[in-house]
Amino acid sequence: MGSGASVEKVEDELKYSSTIDYDLLCKLSNENGVTEDERELFYSKHKKPDGLIDRGDLIFAINTVRAPANNAISDVLPPIRFIDFNKFKDHGTFPRYPEQKDLITNLEDISREKSFLVFISHCWLRGWAGAEGYDGRPHPDTADGVKFQLCVKGIEKAFKSLAPAMTECFVWLDFGCIDQNGDPAGELKQLDQIVASSDCIFTPIHDTEVWELPRVVKDMYAEYKAKLWLDGPHAYINRGWCRVEMMYAATIPLLQGDNDENSSNNKNLLIEKQRLRNFSAGLHFHASNGRRPHLLFGTNEMRRNTDPIILPPLQNSYFTHYNPLDGSLSVESDRQHISTLIAKLEPYIKKQQEGYKGQTNSQGQYHGKGEYRFASGDVYRGEWSNGLKQGQGMYRFASGAVYVGHFMLNKMDGHGVYTFASGVYYDGEFKEGKKQGTGTYYYSSGDVYTGLWRHDQKNGKGVYRYASGDVYTGEFRDDAKHGHGVLEYADKSCYDGEWKDDKKHGKGTFKFANGDIYTGSYKNGEKHGKGKYQVKGEEAVDGEWEHGVRQAKHPANKDGDHHHHKKH
Repeated sequence: MGSGASVEKVEDELKYSSTIDYDLLCKLSNENGVTEDERELFYSKHKKPDGLIDRGDLIFAINTVRAPANNAISDVLPPIRFIDFNKFKDHGTFPRYPEQKDLITNLEDISREKSFLVFISHCWLRGWAGAEGYDGRPHPDTADGVKFQLCVKGIEKAFKSLAPAMTECFVWLDFGCIDQNGDPAGELKQLDQIVASSDCIFTPIHDTEVWELPRVVKDMYAEYKAKLWLDGPHAYINRGWCRVEMMYAATIPLLQGDNDENSSNNKNLLIEKQRLRNFSAGLHFHASNGRRPHLLFGTNEMRRNTDPIILPPLQNSYFTHYNPLDGSLSVESDRQHISTLIAKLEPYIKKQQEGYKGQTNSQGQYHGKGEYRFASGDVYRGEWSNGLKQGQGMYRFASGAVYVGHFMLNKMDGHGVYTFASGVYYDGEFKEGKKQGTGTYYYSSGDVYTGLWRHDQKNGKGVYRYASGDVYTGEFRDDAKHGHGVLEYADKSCYDGEWKDDKKHGKGTFKFANGDIYTGSYKNGEKHGKGKYQVKGEEAVDGEWEHGVRQAKHPANKDGDHHHHKKH
């Protein structure tokens, strides 16, 4: 663009637009002294298939003119900004910079010794014309803020399970940390520094359909079925720039120091070593291996109240299959930028050589003790028999999950301990790769279940101890309380009776902490049908209940049994 171009005028004109058409380009060119030849050259290079131009490309070109004589953008970049997670939650929606700049904390002002830093990597839900709810002003979330809610819930879980020794949490979000009225693309010149400052990347995935992951997941990238993760050119895993962020997380070295005892870099190294000791589970595993984990938390995980999924790093065979250069782009010219970024990170990309090292039999089959490294980054180390994993062994997944125990015919079979990347673990019996028999499951919430399992689910008799102090002893079916069971609450109240699909259902007796007793029918967790209610020290009174409410005058209020437990 010509030397007379004014970035201030253009920014003001395009304040609420993400793209411009040819007519507006001509208008802006005339107002800013751009020649016709310069305009047409710029348009031919940057126009998209629909004839529109990204606002960022135009401002980028104008900044280039205003930069030093070497015709490059000035190296003077704004400070790296983060948002205090508590302020983020209190704001109630994704904040926009610069309107909510009061929420910002510069990286240099964050105490890394006690802080957990999260990079939010996502696709904008209302970022393009034609997107549901798009009103002409791009926005990363739905109108009712479902993705914001996913971020709050998922990051809270990650903070608690992966960095419990940290006291503060900060998040980086493009919409809230990059000047949306300025040159967002220009600020992303320091993307490597932003990612290097972060402990993990976090991806929220909004989903409107109910589906279930397979009990045994072989490839989380392909088997996570949310449409906005997998389906179409706007899905996260198919976007070129999203793959770049995944690649950065997996390859950019963690913050380091040097060998000079008196240097500031060495002090930083000591801080990072101390921070590593404050990490747990998958975060500790990935940081120990020089990378940061990628957490995935969608509507599916929110509905099931589970921890974020930790993905395998975008390395090895995953990098080959999901190469950023093959991803979809809104601006095709960005593919050259991505190529440059990949080349820049090439020295840091770790490729695991697939193969076996160990003992063999006379037929050349793996037999005895040995180690096999898979193209995915997984590693098995242990006993083999005639080419199959059999006996005692350890299987470490690229995601950070690890199984230590007995194998039979290539599958977990017998007693073993499976530790998920989130830190949750199961200690018990397996059959053909699934939890089956007696075992204990330790949840990130602090809950503990000990009992029978079948087909990877709680089935049969068991004891579930809640972190709250409540204890359920009884029968389960398909992960839910089902059959006869006794739930003793921390406040000394107790229910003894029948259950169905995790709810009180059938005949039961509830003894309240105040001494009152109800004996009768329940339906879907509420008193329903005939029953007797006895106030402490008085005679029992017969009655009829509907959905927890007695159908006649009675001293008892609506369902004094106010306790509620989610499905476990």
